[in-house]
Amino acid sequence: MDTLRPDPAAAEMRPKQAPGAARSNRTVDYLAAALIAGLAFAVSPVAIRMLSGRSELSFRPWLLGVTFDLFLLLVAGAVLARGRARRFFFALIACTLPLVLLAALETLAGAVHLSDRVAVFQDLSTIRRGSDWGPGKNHLAAEKDGFVVYRPWSGNGVTINALGLRTALPAPKSPGEHRIAVVGSSETWGFRLADADTIPALLQAALRDHGHGEISIYNFGIEDATLSRELALLRYFKDIYGIDQVVFVAGMSDLYSEYFAIQGAPLGRTRAGSRIASFELYRTIERMRSTWFEPSPQRLALFDARYAARPAGKSGRLADGIVSADAYCTEAGLRCDFVLQPLVLFRHTPGGTEPEIAQTYRRQYPRLDVLASQIYRNALGLRLNGRVHDLTGVFDHSPGQFFIDEVHLNEAGNAALVDELLPIVTAKAPAK
Repeated sequence: MDTLRPDPAAAEMRPKQAPGAARSNRTVDYLAAALIAGLAFAVSPVAIRMLSGRSELSFRPWLLGVTFDLFLLLVAGAVLARGRARRFFFALIACTLPLVLLAALETLAGAVHLSDRVAVFQDLSTIRRGSDWGPGKNHLAAEKDGFVVYRPWSGNGVTINALGLRTALPAPKSPGEHRIAVVGSSETWGFRLADADTIPALLQAALRDHGHGEISIYNFGIEDATLSRELALLRYFKDIYGIDQVVFVAGMSDLYSEYFAIQGAPLGRTRAGSRIASFELYRTIERMRSTWFEPSPQRLALFDARYAARPAGKSGRLADGIVSADAYCTEAGLRCDFVLQPLVLFRHTPGGTEPEIAQTYRRQYPRLDVLASQIYRNALGLRLNGRVHDLTGVFDHSPGQFFIDEVHLNEAGNAALVDELLPIVTAKAPAK
C-alpha cells in the first residue's frame, strides 16, 4: 500500500510554472481571442452593411455571415476556456464545422460564378462600364398602392431620387415642355448598367440630338414589375410628374409570371424558394441537372395539359395587362404605346455567347419559348390601332452580342433599341 502514496521528494523535483509565464500565456490567449473576434465582426452582417452602404442584406449573405460569425466566436471561446469548458467548445466547433465548410464552398462558388461555368445563364463581359447594383442588394421599399419603389441611393453608377425612382425629381414644367414616362421592369430600369446607358437616358439623348429639346424623358422602371404593378406606379406618379405620354416596355415579367403560374409556382417563385435559389451551389446543381438531362416527356406533357386547361378565350397576362393599361390611358387622356421587348429566344442571328444563353433557358425553362411566342401573338392581335409594337427582330440584321441574359441588354443593345423607339415616340409627340 505504501507504493501508492505520492513521493514528496518527487513532487518537489517537478518543475513549477512561473507566475509570470502563466500570465504571459493568458495574454497571448486574450490577444488571439480578440483577433478572432475582430475577424468575426469583419465578416458579420452588421459590418457588411456598414461597408457596402446597404440598408439591409438579402438572405444569402446574411446566412453566410452568421455562419462564419458563429464558428469564429466558438473558436475564440475555445482559446479562452480551460478544462471542461474548452472541451465543450471543441464539441460545438466539431458540430458546426460541416456547416462552415459548406458556407466556405458556397462563398468560393459564388466568387467564381460556378453555375455560369456549368451553363451560361448570364454574360456580363460585353458591358463596357455598368454598375454593381446586382443580386444580393435589396433596395426596394415596402409595397404601397400595388407597387414598390426604391430607397433613395446614390453610388456605383446608380442614382435613386427621393421619390424612389431612377430618374430626375419632378420640377415645374417649362412652356411647351412634353413629358414622357418610359414604364417597365428591370430592362427599362437598366439592369447592370450605369444611369447614362439606360433606355430612358439614351432616348433622352437621342431626342436632344434630333432637335427635340422640348421632350423630357423619365425612367419609371422597377425591377421585376409586371404590367399591373407598372400601371399602379403610373397612376400614382402621373400627376406628380405631369406626364403627357407613356411608353410601356413589356414582355418578360408577365411572361415569367404566366409561365410559373402554369408550372404551379415552383421552388424559385415562392418566398422560401427564392431564398434557396439565391445560393450558388443550388443554382449550380439545377443547371447541371437541366444541362445534362433533357426535360422529361412527363414534365412537358404536364405543362402542355395545364396550358391547354386555361379558361377559353383567355389571352394571357401580357395581353390583359395591355388592355387594362390602355383603358387607363384613354381615361386619363394619355398617349400610350406598348413595346414588346426583344428576347434572346427570338433572335435569328445570335452572336457571342447568346446561343449558349438561349440553350440554357430552353433547358432550364422548357416550353418558355413556346409560351413567349403565344403571348406575344395574343398581344399583337389586340385591336389597339397600332399602339402595340413588336421589336423582337430589332437585332436580326446586326452582328454582335446584345443580350447579357434572356432579356437584359448591354449598352449597344439599348442603343439599338432606342433607335427603334425614337420614331414611335416622336410620332405621338406634339409637333414643334
